[in-house]
Amino acid sequence: MFIATRILKTAICTISTSGHLYKTKALFHSLVGKTQAEFFCLVTDDQKIGIGEGIQLITTDALQSAVAKEILSKYTGDRLRWACKPLMLLYLTEKGYDRVIYVDNDIYFYSSPDFMFDQLGTDSVILTPHWYPASPEHGQHWLEANFRIGLYNAGFVGASLKAKEALTWWAQCCAYNVKKAAWRGLFDDQKYLDLMPVLFNGVNVLKHKGCNVAS
Repeated sequence: MFIATRILKTAICTISTSGHLYKTKALFHSLVGKTQAEFFCLVTDDQKIGIGEGIQLITTDALQSAVAKEILSKYTGDRLRWACKPLMLLYLTEKGYDRVIYVDNDIYFYSSPDFMFDQLGTDSVILTPHWYPASPEHGQHWLEANFRIGLYNAGFVGASLKAKEALTWWAQCCAYNVKKAAWRGLFDDQKYLDLMPVLFNGVNVLKHKGCNVAS
């Protein structure tokens, strides 16, 4: 008896403006030969530019949900790029990708990311901490930075099909406000991630210090 098994679909994605696509090219080439995951880039200024084989470009026209339309009408520039992260993850999971990793386009891979896709077999979301120093006795400004800037770095977020509720909440938070205002507990799209492990099941903190090492 032959039982067909569905091939797991994985993707790595980033977001860029057309003027920074050279970073996206470097990111893509750092992954060649290290993973079978497909690679996507959302271009927020919607200029369709040839970038090379293997990189699948998406424009903001593809983002059609109600929260996406709210974000696209509210923000421009960097704030739009930041607010589009949960939208990009939602878009790809809704397109049938089982496990998706978002990274900022200034990241470079030196080894295979596939163990993180394996992690997403059990987790709905994976986050990476900033690893700022946290001593109350020395360099206390770093201790306080954890609370101003956020515990997790939004330059990397992994998501599985089980992440829809958490990603939708994050998108709604970004629609509410993307702003640096420490006295209000806000830091762009990033500070909201502090609440995600509290509010949702299956959110895991990836403590591998080789992941997302730059601040």
